[in-house]
Amino acid sequence: MKTIGIIAECNPLHKGHEYLLREAKKRSGADYVIVIMSGDFVQRGEPAVFDKEQRTKTLLSSGADLVLQLPVLYSCAAAEYFARGAVLSLGATRLVSELWFGSESGDEPLLQRNAAFLENEPAEYRRFLRKYLAEGIAFPLASAKAAKACGLARDLRVNLDLRANDLLGTLYIRTIRKYGLPLKAHALPRVPAPSASGIRRELLSRRDNRGYASGAFCMSPDDFSAQLEAVLFELFSAIRAGYNTSLTDYLDVTPDTGNRIRRCFPRYTSFTGFCAALKSKDLTYTRISRVLTHILLGITKDTMKAAEDAGNIGYLRVLGMRKDASCLLSALVKSSSVPVITNASSVPELSAPFERLLAADYRAGELYRMIRRQKILSGCGKADLDCVAPLLSEYSSELVKV
Repeated sequence: MKTIGIIAECNPLHKGHEYLLREAKKRSGADYVIVIMSGDFVQRGEPAVFDKEQRTKTLLSSGADLVLQLPVLYSCAAAEYFARGAVLSLGATRLVSELWFGSESGDEPLLQRNAAFLENEPAEYRRFLRKYLAEGIAFPLASAKAAKACGLARDLRVNLDLRANDLLGTLYIRTIRKYGLPLKAHALPRVPAPSASGIRRELLSRRDNRGYASGAFCMSPDDFSAQLEAVLFELFSAIRAGYNTSLTDYLDVTPDTGNRIRRCFPRYTSFTGFCAALKSKDLTYTRISRVLTHILLGITKDTMKAAEDAGNIGYLRVLGMRKDASCLLSALVKSSSVPVITNASSVPELSAPFERLLAADYRAGELYRMIRRQKILSGCGKADLDCVAPLLSEYSSELVKV
C-alpha cells in the first residue's frame, strides 16, 4: 500500500491544489494520499477563509484520502516552523514514503542544494541570519540576505531568494534531512491558475457570501477585530498593574515589535488597520499579522520551546477521510509513532507539553466558531434564521467523511 503526503492550507482549494493531488498520485503510482492541512488559522497569520470542516470536505472531494490537522502552533507560524511541523507530522504516520509539493521553479536539484546549505549552516551565515532576524526582518528575506552576505551562495550554487513555494519546498527537504526521515521529496511545477490570495480577495469583496461553497460563510481577519482589541487591552492593563507578563512572551515578538505595538495601540481601529499601522521597512504585513494572531491565540515562546523539547509532534488529529479509505485510517492507528486522535470526546493520554498544544488547537477552533456564529447571526434577519440554522449547529465530533 503506497501512501504519499501533501502539505496544504487549502485556503481555499483551487485548481492548483486539484492538479497537485491528481498529478502526484498519478506520477507516484500511490494508492492513497494523506494531506496535512492547517486548521482554522493559517500561515499568513490570519483566520482561514472557510472553517477546517468545509476545507476538509473539498480536499476529500478532490482526491485526498485522509486529512490530518497541522497543530495551530505550527499552522500560523513562520515558514521554518510551519515546514517542520508539517513534515514531522507526515513522518510520524510511518506510512508516507513520498512528499509532493508545488514549486514555482520545479528545480529539485536547486532545492536540494539549498536544503543542504541550510542543514549545515556555515557559522558566518548563522551570524548574519541572527543579525537580520533581530532587526525584525522576516525569515525568507533574512535567510536570502544572510546567504548573499556570507559570500558562499554563488560557490555552492544555492539561491535562497525564492518565491513562496520554492522556499517552503527547501524547508521541507531541510527538515527531512535534519531529522533523517525516510521521505523522498518531489517538486511538481505549478500550473497557471488563479491564486488563493486572489480568490480570497474576490470572496471577501462580496457583501453577502451565503450560499457559496455549500452555504459556507467567508471569514476575514477583521471579523476578529474586537476580540484582538480586548485581548491587547487586558494584556496592557496587566502589564501596567505589575503582573509578570510581557508582549515579548509571545512567539515572534521582539522587544522592538512589542514597543511598536504599545505605541500604536491608541490608533487601533481594526485587525487589518492595525497591521497596516505597524508595518514598516523591516516588518512585513504578514509578520505583523502573524504576531497579532499569536497574541490573540495565546501562543507563546514557551509553548514552542516545550513542544520542541518534547519532540515537536505528540499526536496526529484526523479531520476527515474518504469512506472507501477506512483501511488507511486503521493502518495509521497501528503504524503511527504518536497517538492518533479521531474523536474530540476520546483523547488518548498525552504528555504535558502536547496536552497544552492540543488545548491551543481546541481554543483556536472554539474562537473561530464563536466569531463565525456571531457573524452569521449579525447578518441575518428573523426571516433568514431557518435558512442558516444548519450553519449555526455545533460541529459533530464525528470525522468528516466524503
